[in-house]
Amino acid sequence: MNGNANISFNELLRSALAHHREGRLDAAEGLYRQALKLESRHHDALRLLGVVLHQRRHLDDAQDILEQAVQAPPVSDEARRELASVYLESSIALIGENKLAKAAAVLCRLIALQPDHDVAHLNLAVALEGLERMDEAEQVAQKALQLSPQNPQAHLFLGALCMKRDRLSDAAPHLNHASQLDPVSSAAAISTLRELLRIGARGWEKLLASDPQHFEALRYLGKIRFFERRPLEAIELLERALVIQPGDPHTEYNLAFSELITGRFESGWKHYESRLRTGQKEFLQREFAEQRWTGEPVHGRRILVHAEQGTGDTIQFVRYIPLVAERGGTVIFECQRSLVPLLRDLPGASAIIAQGEPLPEFELQVPLLSLPGIFQTTLATIPNQAPYLKVPDTVQVQLPATPPGRLRIGIVWAGNPSMQIDLDRSMPLSALAPLWAEGTASFFSLQVGPAAAQLACLPEGSAIMDLRPILINYAATAAAIEQLDLVITVCTSVAHLAGALGKRTWVLLSYGADWRWLLDRSDSPWYPTMRLFRQKRLHDWNSVVEEAAAELAKEFAANATSGPVQSAAARI
Repeated sequence: MNGNANISFNELLRSALAHHREGRLDAAEGLYRQALKLESRHHDALRLLGVVLHQRRHLDDAQDILEQAVQAPPVSDEARRELASVYLESSIALIGENKLAKAAAVLCRLIALQPDHDVAHLNLAVALEGLERMDEAEQVAQKALQLSPQNPQAHLFLGALCMKRDRLSDAAPHLNHASQLDPVSSAAAISTLRELLRIGARGWEKLLASDPQHFEALRYLGKIRFFERRPLEAIELLERALVIQPGDPHTEYNLAFSELITGRFESGWKHYESRLRTGQKEFLQREFAEQRWTGEPVHGRRILVHAEQGTGDTIQFVRYIPLVAERGGTVIFECQRSLVPLLRDLPGASAIIAQGEPLPEFELQVPLLSLPGIFQTTLATIPNQAPYLKVPDTVQVQLPATPPGRLRIGIVWAGNPSMQIDLDRSMPLSALAPLWAEGTASFFSLQVGPAAAQLACLPEGSAIMDLRPILINYAATAAAIEQLDLVITVCTSVAHLAGALGKRTWVLLSYGADWRWLLDRSDSPWYPTMRLFRQKRLHDWNSVVEEAAAELAKEFAANATSGPVQSAAARI
């Protein structure tokens, strides 16, 4: 190229840039195009023309030009980023216009350009779902989640997709994560689940009206009635189902919940044994050559008691270990690894083994949650002496100092999102704001897991001390709880831990609370230092928190006139 042409190109490019910087995009576009007539493969001219076209919302033209810029040397990350941005905006517009096949094609080009683009994968999953390519949509959404594990929208999409595919057990953990990571997503997740229950109930009711002996309708409608807090109706439906198919483990398991929540412990514990025959992963039946213990005197033999389900279940039912030892056995207790430091000195246990570790020799074995039935536990005979756990002497945890005379309150607002019930039992941290409105207590967060990130979203002045750095295991959490005056928590493992330590504990319960809290009680026969605050309406956390806040206000007023705070489990 001769010198005059080269000078002319440079002048055109400089002039185009000047107009571009001043916002005169029409003029800049014309000058970039003139420059490219002189040097059609010039990288900067192509890239900048693509930027102008993007700014002018000419997305198709911007794509064409930027694709040329990416191919023109030298390699430029700026051009690739700009092209990726155009692809993304174009795909969003196409999805909005329901041009899903074209959107999917654009997103595939974006992913080829930037394989780790999590939003592109999620949007592609949305397009594929709309095209009824469900397997591909789920696979791509899983990739989006792999690229961005804390993306609430990816969890929400996967939850809704799994529900659409009739896989509620897979959907629930995703909806729970979405709710904890982004409380705004909670309303959408709850609405989706409620609609699923409504649709399911209507369908089973219709089937049952036409065929009163329809086993599946009886079983599933009975399960729904339990979640609707109508356990007596659930019992009637599930008992009818068992007449049709005696011994069905899923029906017996659902029946156990309704019996236990209504205090019918004798039949409840019996039917609860069916959990080991359902094939559900949280309590798969262990295969042992050793005999199952059924409560007979042990006469010095070594008996393995093995934990199952969640850590909260283990904390609640380890109270039975001393009773097993009283039958004359040498008890080996296998539990979740996170509980081993807390339970090393558990009364009645000769050894504590973490799950997955080699087991010593033993002669008998029994699942932990079979013990209430073996000991024929009734409401009147629950072994509820508290505390039945203590902080190990080797654990040293010191909470930050607070002004003297102030209540020291620990809070937990969310459970383990992997549990199906978590969306129902957890709440956003912001819902607890009435508790600290008075400003006369010191609050400590005992929250771990994804929901703890909500602490960063609190408004200024909400001084809650985040204890995550010291909550390395349950022993450390127990040591922190011992230094508090009160624990306010949703239904999660911390509620059981605080109760087991004999700490004054307020549990905030959902409308369809778990069977272990029974119906309509404000106390717990399992924990003498516990008080229960219950939803009166489905998903109404406001009234629950307001009730607890009103009780706190009474205590603040009493403390102001009576002097120092009572620091032990002195009052419920």
